[in-house]
Amino acid sequence: MGISRPTFTRLIEQARKKIADAIINCKELIIEGGNIHFRKNLFRCDECGHIVEISINLSEITKCPECGSLKIKNMAQHFGHGRCCMHRFNKI
Repeated sequence: MGISRPTFTRLIEQARKKIADAIINCKELIIEGGNIHFRKNLFRCDECGHIVEISINLSEITKCPECGSLKIKNMAQHFGHGRCCMHRFNKI
């Protein structure tokens, strides 16, 4: 990670306190920041809620295999491979 062990320990301890506080006091917990790399790409149908998991190097699907709807949302489009790596896979 490129940080010292004491710094890592301090970050973990801060995270534990925030998670405990959120659980005990019923607070919303928002996790953000950093790049996310999915092993597979996920597509979700807005009609039936079906989730399709495909290899990250395959092209996008155009319709839901469950209900046939064209309302498919790419779940990784703005995160992880969708933002920083997808251009590499689209050239294959």
